[in-house]
Amino acid sequence: SDFFQQVVHWANYLLDKMIDPNDPTPLGFEGILKLWALSNPVLTYDFILLDEAQDSNSVILDVLAKQNTQIIYVGDKHQQLYEWRGAVNAMDKIATPNTSYLTCSFRFGPVIADVATRILWLLGERTVVQGNREIYSMIGPCNSKTVLCRTNAGVISEFVSAVQAKKRPFIIGGTVELKTYLQSVTALKNGMPSDHSELFGFSSWDEVIEFSETPEGGHLRTIVNIVKTHDENMLKKILELTPKHEHQADVVISTVHKAKGREWEYIRLANDYFTPRQTEDGFYNLNTAEVRLLYVAITRAKVGVE
Repeated sequence: SDFFQQVVHWANYLLDKMIDPNDPTPLGFEGILKLWALSNPVLTYDFILLDEAQDSNSVILDVLAKQNTQIIYVGDKHQQLYEWRGAVNAMDKIATPNTSYLTCSFRFGPVIADVATRILWLLGERTVVQGNREIYSMIGPCNSKTVLCRTNAGVISEFVSAVQAKKRPFIIGGTVELKTYLQSVTALKNGMPSDHSELFGFSSWDEVIEFSETPEGGHLRTIVNIVKTHDENMLKKILELTPKHEHQADVVISTVHKAKGREWEYIRLANDYFTPRQTEDGFYNLNTAEVRLLYVAITRAKVGVE
């Protein structure tokens, strides 16, 4: 159709500008990666080991599939968190007779392992996670210094609570992303649409408030309530109060995405997670991405999850 022809035309026009060294139009990392892949690179190594394979994108997988060498894929398909930015679950796409499982964790004890196993059952996984029997672990109140949140709004809420309690909160990954989030709130209040992932599609802040009051918009209630209580400009100012280093903080706050690959003795889960609920017919109404997020969150702890 004419529409698709126009899309292709302008996409090619933009690409030509992005790859022109004399043109200021930027070419992001994804574009650089794609150009490299199109050059048909030959990787002359004895073997290639791809870690965190579950979060690889199709471009990387295609490059590796063309190599004439041994490829070792390492990952956990249930820890895939980046499908929203184009990642595909490589662990489900690789066909090989040579598969090994590492099911015993060195990080946490049997109690946390048991909860992780029950969460994975919701995803259809039947392999049992085994805990390190030399580590005593627990689920319950444990006065954790580290808080893991599902959303950026949850991080802001925990940050405000820490400041009000006269504690020094540190945010994993810095405050730039949160400030951008709050700037999007200001833009919407001024009638300007936002391209932020959690506020995309709204043309005004009133639309966000209205949608947050519906069952489908429950995930936005936290940020709406925060902005009602604390002006977003004031929130941007108090974000400047964060200490420069994690060890200087009384409270460490992170989203699960930023915490991936990290570990702490104790963690507390914020109250912004979706809880799988059983329906009347005995089945669970699940969002698999949310279940995976919860699985990754609880397995960041060594000793205790609150």
